[in-house]
Amino acid sequence: AGITHSYYNRTLAGYYDTDIFAITSPAFSVFFLLAASRKKSVQYLLAGAISLFVGSFFYGSIQAVTCSLCLGFIGYQLGLEGLDSWKDGGNKTLLQKISSGLSNPFTLSTIFILSWVLYTESWSSGAVIENAPNLFFGGLFPLVALFVLSFSSSVSLSFRKFAEKVSYSNAFGAASILILFALFIGVMPLVNIGPFSGTWSKITGKLESYSVVGKTGATMAVEADALKFLDVKTTIREASKIPFEVVRNRILADTPTCSCPRCMPGGLKNAGLVIPASILGLLGLCLLTLRHWEFCITAPFLAIAYNCFKGSVGLRFTVHVGNYAAIGLVFLLVVLVWGIIRLLAKDRMNQDGFSKKAGWGVWGAVGLLVLWFASPNLQHAANYHSHVVYPIKSMEVLEELNQASQPDDFVVTWWDYGSGCWYYGNTRTFTSPAHQTVDNFLSSEILRSTSPLQAYNLARLKTETFVQLQEQRERDGSSDFFTAVQAIFKDGTPEQEFYQGLLDDAARPDFPLLPKTRDTFLFLPYEILRIFPTILSFSSRNLYFPGNVGSNSASLNEPPMMILRGGRREGTSYAFDGGYRINQRGELLVDGTQKGMIAYGQAFEVDPQGGPANPLESLTVDGLRLVLKYDPTVGRRLIHVPHLNELIIVSADTFRSSFARRYLLSRFDAEVYAHPLFAKGADPRKQPFFTQADWVTSNGAKITLNM
Repeated sequence: AGITHSYYNRTLAGYYDTDIFAITSPAFSVFFLLAASRKKSVQYLLAGAISLFVGSFFYGSIQAVTCSLCLGFIGYQLGLEGLDSWKDGGNKTLLQKISSGLSNPFTLSTIFILSWVLYTESWSSGAVIENAPNLFFGGLFPLVALFVLSFSSSVSLSFRKFAEKVSYSNAFGAASILILFALFIGVMPLVNIGPFSGTWSKITGKLESYSVVGKTGATMAVEADALKFLDVKTTIREASKIPFEVVRNRILADTPTCSCPRCMPGGLKNAGLVIPASILGLLGLCLLTLRHWEFCITAPFLAIAYNCFKGSVGLRFTVHVGNYAAIGLVFLLVVLVWGIIRLLAKDRMNQDGFSKKAGWGVWGAVGLLVLWFASPNLQHAANYHSHVVYPIKSMEVLEELNQASQPDDFVVTWWDYGSGCWYYGNTRTFTSPAHQTVDNFLSSEILRSTSPLQAYNLARLKTETFVQLQEQRERDGSSDFFTAVQAIFKDGTPEQEFYQGLLDDAARPDFPLLPKTRDTFLFLPYEILRIFPTILSFSSRNLYFPGNVGSNSASLNEPPMMILRGGRREGTSYAFDGGYRINQRGELLVDGTQKGMIAYGQAFEVDPQGGPANPLESLTVDGLRLVLKYDPTVGRRLIHVPHLNELIIVSADTFRSSFARRYLLSRFDAEVYAHPLFAKGADPRKQPFFTQADWVTSNGAKITLNM
């Protein structure tokens, strides 16, 4: 399992992600719990409880696995006791059978110890340890103390006697039933009350947080009028939806050759025999669970595999499955080889010594088969080239940055390179795996800017605003805004900035800036160009529209907004520049080469004093009154600006957007309306075409670019 794609790709020399903790920590927990179940050992149970409790310290997103393992092991032990009690219960009542099942000292210990872990596991997260270390030590100390005391023979004997005594006590039986009831109402969705409330959210929250995978335009705004920034999870390559065969190959590499494009340039369609090792491994794990019931606690990892194949989550999560698929594969090989030997030599199995020799033969054959199944993973490792391992020259540049900067200075860069600036350059960054906020928008805007002055001003503004927010949080305990970009744009407030205008104004020499308190650097290595399309995607959108709606749609059927200027009376019509006019029948017409009628469903008139817009039934201009002609089947709307004699045509999506509500309908913002860029405020922000081949393969005169 340690050489599978998902684990090897993310645990290289020079680069590793949280996966080294994400699968190692649960592996220890599973081992200790399996040993505890097999040996009925409270020592192993306590060791498993300690490993589960400290899991969040090593990997902050491990809560789902921790809670699932705790509940799974408690449920498994209760199931065993329930079967035994039901089998031997005779004429006992249901309550007596339940009480009898809970009288087992090991089952009782399991309920109390793992319930404590479920209640306190969040106390080991980094944020809690930093802010309230007493909680961490308070949750850990009882487990460690019991574990240490269990090694004392006298204490251990006394504990067993005590456990046997209290297991038959009505008080402890009632306490265990109360704990189980609290677990039930805390874990059950829609109930979610009591000391274990939130457990269901811990189990499903990570999966739900990646529900935006595959939704390329998913946004993060909750309030209707807030700006809709791109959700960072939609751009995580390892979390995107991937084909079934890729998931299969990432859990355990196909045999006899890895089927990734690097190892098999011709693809699966041109391949010969391909044995799906991961499918065999998962099948073997199911068989192993039927043979040894305690392996049912690995069900959470089977659930992860199911969601990977289903497409709910992507490559990032396949790393959790490799360990258990590998165990299942080995067990399946043992069963198959032993079955073949018994079938071929069934007449000799009862001979003295043959069975033992056959056993050694089985293990030898299985060992060779395991090496054969492991070899494609080694082949992939030999062919793999990581783009995120820093070249020597990049590290030298960052070391020079360290000499030229102060620890409180900031660097504008992207993602994994932000971690390098922190580690090698000893500087702070806005965008890194540890800092995934909507501030990505401004980092993207800075990196894509064609104006050095605009990039400089935005970087300065972002830095000083970020520092002010941090100082406000340290001083007051909270801040008005969570991120710098929200503070700069005054996001979600009545004073929200016209952000396109602010970005455009940043290219002016007289752009107002906050006082400078530190330096801001730019780090843009050549290697970052490989992910530049992803960087562009964060600012290649109109923030007034959610998801892929309106101006963020891949295709637009009509202009989002058009402003008709120069309104005047011409005979019996209200005419505008460009050949547009409203005739005496209330129809909006356009003359010229593309003449015709523009239907509309409703009209409004803004309040020049800044109030909300009012519906219009008729227009009056220079004494001419025109009754408007609505078509209720059309989503297009007209918005009249009376003091300027201008008419705005907005599409249905634009009419529903926060852009129209914020500046035209809920209130009229004359200052924003007068900005030169307002007419383009609802227009799409397209992403420039930019791509790069991940690697190049050649076959004779044919060169293939692999994307």
